[in-house]
Amino acid sequence: MKAHHLERGRQEAAQDERAHEPEDRRIGRVRAAVQEGIDAANASLARVEQIKRFTVVEGDWLPGSHELTPTMKLKRRPIADKYAAQIDAMYS
Repeated sequence: MKAHHLERGRQEAAQDERAHEPEDRRIGRVRAAVQEGIDAANASLARVEQIKRFTVVEGDWLPGSHELTPTMKLKRRPIADKYAAQIDAMYS
């Protein structure tokens, strides 16, 4: 039981530390985690199917929002319009 409490304390301390870390460091950790997932997915895909570029954007995409329908489908036109600058930056 004592080991469980120690581990929980370590986890809470790590969460508190991450909550106060600089924004660019937090974005770097998120980007690294996304890249790790993409690398794992790309390993089982043909070259033409692989994700080669991505951008992490701020905010949550909730069902019924500007980016998602209530059934969680992407609203491609609003996404393309809202994030045009980020999309252009990926390909320039």
